[in-house]
Amino acid sequence: MAACVAILSLMRTLELEFLQPHPRPILQKMELIIPSNKQLIQSIHQNLGFFMELFDKNRMDGVEAIKELETKLGDMAFRLEGEIEFQIAHLYETAEGEDTCFKLGLILQQAMKDIDAVKEGLIQSLHQKLGFLISVLDENRMDGVEALKDLETKLRVRDAEKSSSPSPKLGRILQQAIVAIEEALVKIKNEYKLQETEKTALDDVPRSEVDSSQPPASDSDNKMVRKDEEFEIIEEKSTSPCFKLGRILQQIQKALVKIKNAGYKLQEIKKTALDDVPRSEVDSSQPPASDSENKMVGKDEEFKIIKKMLIQHSSTNREIVLIKGMGGIGKTTLARQIYRDQKIASHFDMRAWGVASQHYNKRQMLLALLNSMGFAESSNDDLETKLYQRLKGQRYLVVIDDVWSNGAWNDVQRCFPDDGCGSRVLITTRLEEVANSTCSKKDDFYHKMSFLNQSESWELFCKKAYKAGDDKFEMIGKQIVEKCDGLPLAIVMASGVLSKLNTVDQWKDIADSLNSFATIIDEKCSTILSFSYNHLPPTLKACFLYLGVFPEDYEINTNDLAKLWAAEGLVKGDESLDVQVDKRIQELVDRSLIIESKRSCCGKKVKAFTMHDVLHAFCVEEAHKEKLLYTVLEHGSTSPDQEGFRWVSIQSEDPNTLVIYPSLKNYCRSIFYFPFYLSETTTLNLKVFKLLRVLHFTSGSMFREIADLVHLRYLPPAVGQYKISKLSRAWNLQTLYIRVDDKRSYLEFPQLQYFSCFSICGHPPKFVHQNLQSICWMKPNHCTKEFFRNVPNLKKVRISGDRSKCNDCIENLAHLEQLERLNINAYEEEQYMSVDMIPINNSIALLSNLEKLTLRNTNFEWKGINILSSLPKLKVLKLFFFACVGEEWELEDEVFSQLIYLEINSIDLKQWKAGSHNFPELERLLLYRCKRLEEIPPDFGEIPNLKLIELKGCLTSVVDSAKQIETDQRDSGNDDMIVIEENAIQLKDELEADEDDFDEL
Repeated sequence: MAACVAILSLMRTLELEFLQPHPRPILQKMELIIPSNKQLIQSIHQNLGFFMELFDKNRMDGVEAIKELETKLGDMAFRLEGEIEFQIAHLYETAEGEDTCFKLGLILQQAMKDIDAVKEGLIQSLHQKLGFLISVLDENRMDGVEALKDLETKLRVRDAEKSSSPSPKLGRILQQAIVAIEEALVKIKNEYKLQETEKTALDDVPRSEVDSSQPPASDSDNKMVRKDEEFEIIEEKSTSPCFKLGRILQQIQKALVKIKNAGYKLQEIKKTALDDVPRSEVDSSQPPASDSENKMVGKDEEFKIIKKMLIQHSSTNREIVLIKGMGGIGKTTLARQIYRDQKIASHFDMRAWGVASQHYNKRQMLLALLNSMGFAESSNDDLETKLYQRLKGQRYLVVIDDVWSNGAWNDVQRCFPDDGCGSRVLITTRLEEVANSTCSKKDDFYHKMSFLNQSESWELFCKKAYKAGDDKFEMIGKQIVEKCDGLPLAIVMASGVLSKLNTVDQWKDIADSLNSFATIIDEKCSTILSFSYNHLPPTLKACFLYLGVFPEDYEINTNDLAKLWAAEGLVKGDESLDVQVDKRIQELVDRSLIIESKRSCCGKKVKAFTMHDVLHAFCVEEAHKEKLLYTVLEHGSTSPDQEGFRWVSIQSEDPNTLVIYPSLKNYCRSIFYFPFYLSETTTLNLKVFKLLRVLHFTSGSMFREIADLVHLRYLPPAVGQYKISKLSRAWNLQTLYIRVDDKRSYLEFPQLQYFSCFSICGHPPKFVHQNLQSICWMKPNHCTKEFFRNVPNLKKVRISGDRSKCNDCIENLAHLEQLERLNINAYEEEQYMSVDMIPINNSIALLSNLEKLTLRNTNFEWKGINILSSLPKLKVLKLFFFACVGEEWELEDEVFSQLIYLEINSIDLKQWKAGSHNFPELERLLLYRCKRLEEIPPDFGEIPNLKLIELKGCLTSVVDSAKQIETDQRDSGNDDMIVIEENAIQLKDELEADEDDFDEL
């Protein structure tokens, strides 16, 4: 898999350094992109793309001969990329441009020779395989010989031409050869299966009845044995029939000789050989699971048991409730469902959630608990005291998930006061030792999770892998489910694999392998996980392994991940970055390799996800095995056992830099820092890492200075706390978040895609910037026609400035034909809060591709914003803090035809007159601190797709109207619609608050 990472990375580096329309000024100045070099580069790039497409389409990673060639190609790609990047970095330190140009030419020429050698090796390998299969098919009078001979001839002709260009014709021939090999192997395998049946029957026949007059096998009969020795043995655990070739063919040749000596002829059997190999299709394009489909299967009774412990037990003491079970049995899923249950949530004054995990860190867990309660903490203050004070005197529910040691609980238990309020601490663990030492009373507050029974297991399996009725698939599926022994993780991973396999044979291989390779549940789970990983396309494998850079139990934001994948070169193609990333994330969700934790406002995309710790451990292990990832853990790390690691993930308060520098500085491309404690003692000298392209951290002071690194492509939002002295060499920078640009023209960087700057002083790009996708904190004076015409592909814009000026600049936004998201954060330059209404600029109706709109402090009149209904693609509308002023919002014939999500926050709206026809597609309605609103329009009970009404700090009359809408929806058959409400207020309380506000004026 490292080969895939290497090839993708090198291709992107070649594009950025030599093939883009605006290459580095220093390369142009020193005339390094000369025609001969550029031709070589284009040829190398074409050949790499050719190989990548070939590997991606044919899953050839299981064939040892091909795997060896792939490894050679990967090593060459890593070496070539390093040499090119070192030469470019060297240019900024020396004026020897001519010498560098000469070295670059030699490097490229050698790379072309290496690629030709790999291509030659691939062709020769396919020659051998075709020749061997021709002899097997020909010798046993099976179909398909002539087609294979024709392909072998074509390969020989193409090989004789010795062209260095990967022509489409060669690609087609190789593709045909690989497909033909696969089909021939399936045919031989099926022949062998039938012969095995006949052989078993023959074993029961007395020796005297077998025709012993048959001559012994001749040399020609045994040709298969010698041929087979020339053929590479396939990895035992590969699941596809064609990639078990070595083992299968060894068995075939033995069976053929035995059967032939016993007087049987293959031709007599061949007629029925393929009768039992149906090619029925399974629907592999299942949509993402709905909220109702995500409910736990077979855990209703366990849910009720835990619920009783939490809110129905008579004890008023703080009790420790414990859930124990093996990894993958569903402890976290059950705890999460309990934590989110509305009835349980309303029973407690406060709730908090934290994860201990195997690599426990006290500060990290305390921060997680505080943050989950809505208190944004990041300092090194006494977190224990803060948490204790927040919980003091409250009836609270605290969940601590995945506890691995008694020490983890002992470290924090004094943070949870016992005030006789009936508080509960829910702990999940897989260890009996932890259960025995932490649980309050085992008889009352201990629960050991059970495995699913066969019926429940099948129900869970069918949610993803099996929908339509098909007896053959059902029979095999039930065999596989039975082998999972009722472990939910094993079942969902198996269903994830099988949902992408379309033939009965492929399902049979999974079932056979489970029988062969696994005896206990842990082994079976590991086997299924390996299947799931091995069935990923190579590019998706690379993206999956990349997830190992994040700590265990870390919630991964998909927007951040998209930028990281792009910076590494793992995603690049004709489709937009967002579309590619969304597809890959959904593919991993469908295969049950990641767990969706948040969806976007419109509910159509995965916004964040986590990984099960079993999957995370596998991911880290595989990435380390492939020499991609080195992890610096909290409990100390030794020096890497080998060189070449590209990704370094620091998950330590005080990492030993003496360990990191020597082995990693010449290879490391990406540094990830996840601080659990803001260390003031350890710093990392970034200047040492000359090839660094990604620097990702969320907070911390480990980096005293952000160095001006030549190959830097990504800097995270947290870099905004630093003042960057200069950043001129990072010509291919793609993501940049800073506070002030100090009149530096970062927008001149041609690859910049995401730019956020609180104070933009530099001039706009002087060329048409095709790559810029997102820009934040623009001032109205920057929003000129000239600027927007030079950034035609801009999709996301955030504007902040004076209220009237923000409104005026909307007219110029109409030049952004690709604009999908707009956020206007207005304020009064005179520093006082005005409630004067402003008529909205009607040019906003020209933003025909706008999908998401956020308005804050814009003071638009309610009637005026009805023009937003003319936006044909608007799905999300958020109105914050005086976005609109006035007491009444009335809609008549206006229709928000695509609006799915509507949020109104801290606005003095009193009367809302609308009907279901105004918001026909509305799914989520959120009303926060709308303290004057009297009710939600009753007609909303007729909106067909309404799923959620969430209320915070609203009048009880609004809550009552929401519950009536919920009743109406359920009467109409919509059982999924729910109402969530917190901190409802009485009208009297609101009037008294108004009087207090008046007295303070």
